[in-house]
Amino acid sequence: MLGVCYTVNKFCSVEGKRLLSDGTSVPSGDSAVDPSYVMRDLRGKRLEKYKAKLKLNDHQRDLLIGCILGDGGIGGINRPVPWIKFEQKIDNRDYINHLYGVIKPFVGSPPKVYNRRYYHRDSPVYRESIHFRTYSHPCFLFYKNAFSEGWIDDHGKVRRRKIVPLVIHRWLNPRSLTYWFIDDGSKEPSGYVLHTQGFTHAENKRLASALGSVFGFSVNIQRDRQYYKLYITASSRDRFTDIVSPYVVDNFSYKLHF
Repeated sequence: MLGVCYTVNKFCSVEGKRLLSDGTSVPSGDSAVDPSYVMRDLRGKRLEKYKAKLKLNDHQRDLLIGCILGDGGIGGINRPVPWIKFEQKIDNRDYINHLYGVIKPFVGSPPKVYNRRYYHRDSPVYRESIHFRTYSHPCFLFYKNAFSEGWIDDHGKVRRRKIVPLVIHRWLNPRSLTYWFIDDGSKEPSGYVLHTQGFTHAENKRLASALGSVFGFSVNIQRDRQYYKLYITASSRDRFTDIVSPYVVDNFSYKLHF
């Protein structure tokens, strides 16, 4: 989209180049700008009136279940009304754009690209990421209550962590499983892995049981240092592929056995 500037993304395309906020330009092929992006300039009563009309559809509910089990996060968890946030490395921008396209009515600002700093062996490492978040909305209270629990730390501050609901089996279906897998799954030589290291052993057992009861998968819990992950065994590999493949987002079929 040459000549169109999205200040929210901190760059615009000019004569085939992406112009960063500091004036640096790079080829527009690296740009995350997408013609489907929408910037809603809504404030105050206009925004509240718009949000009051929003309702989740089945596709959006499946996306939320899968992504919250994966890399998706629940924001504003200490506030009355939460929001949902999505982030991926820049290589997965097509996937972020897909998620944005599905949940777009609930989003005010399109995906942004930025450099995230983290530390590896005491040295700073920078990774370019792309992310967006939804509006805060009462419909997300369900996901906050189901997928997080809180406690008060030694300083009196409320903390929350992501959990696996007791009734997760009720919300798993082929499409929500696919989003979970794209978010946090990988292909192994003879099966698949769901990277559930952020959950406890008991929660991994709950997930393994749900995958078995809902889909008939054979699932093992594997130790990963002090954490755990789920392994879809070779006997269930083809069934997993058949169930997930119709819903896999373009460019992610490489994650499947065919």
